[in-house]
Amino acid sequence: MVVEQVTLEDWKRSVEICRHGLLTSDALLAAVALRLNVPVYTFDSGFKRVPGLEVRP
Repeated sequence: MVVEQVTLEDWKRSVEICRHGLLTSDALLAAVALRLNVPVYTFDSGFKRVPGLEVRP
């Protein structure tokens, strides 16, 4: 398992992502996933509102 550090840029990007209606913690997860270019595995359809984020069930 790899634990990824959250950067200041991730925090800044998560503020923008919150405007798509996600909770703060979800927006931060989305920001890190976007930076790492990895999908988010979730049944929460709210993540689909984030442009460029790959969402998988």
